[in-house]
Amino acid sequence: MNDNLTKAKINLNEGTIELEGAEGFVQKNLDVFKDFISQPIKTSSKEVEANDAEIKQSNDFKTKQSNNGIKKYKPSRLDNVSPEEFDISCDGVIPFKDFFNDKKPSRTAPEMIAVTGFYLKHYLKKEEFSEGNVMYAYVAVGVKRPVRVHKAFQDTKDRLHWVTKGSSVGKWILSQIGEDYVLHDLPNTKK
Repeated sequence: MNDNLTKAKINLNEGTIELEGAEGFVQKNLDVFKDFISQPIKTSSKEVEANDAEIKQSNDFKTKQSNNGIKKYKPSRLDNVSPEEFDISCDGVIPFKDFFNDKKPSRTAPEMIAVTGFYLKHYLKKEEFSEGNVMYAYVAVGVKRPVRVHKAFQDTKDRLHWVTKGSSVGKWILSQIGEDYVLHDLPNTKK
């Protein structure tokens, strides 16, 4: 029985992987690691400790390709956006939750951004709104928040043109296209 047993041991600078089993099983799993085996990893223990400390500072990372092909992780600058409160039940104005329920956005980031921006612009008379305002809207209606809120705003601006950049970083203005979408296309009855 041990005659057909195949063993493989991979040591990627002490990240040891040991495989033992039938030759086909070991070969199949070795194919997965071939790219890593062909390129030696040149990383000192100080670099590894520095990377580990940097990674622990944030739950969200951006990957950047370095010259030697090893990915380094850097925390995103604006991904840790805190909810910024706004008046969700102002006297004489429809409460935000009721407005949200009337418009029935599809829980996607662009629609949440547009609905929040529309409410702030037309009901609370604020021309600009922040990423934090949208994060607060998610909390107020009990919907899971996006991990990369700044990227969600960038995508909404670039792909749909529903928002434009405001007066400072993290501030946005609902565009006419975004207003028209909320006003005329929500709720979406084609779902």
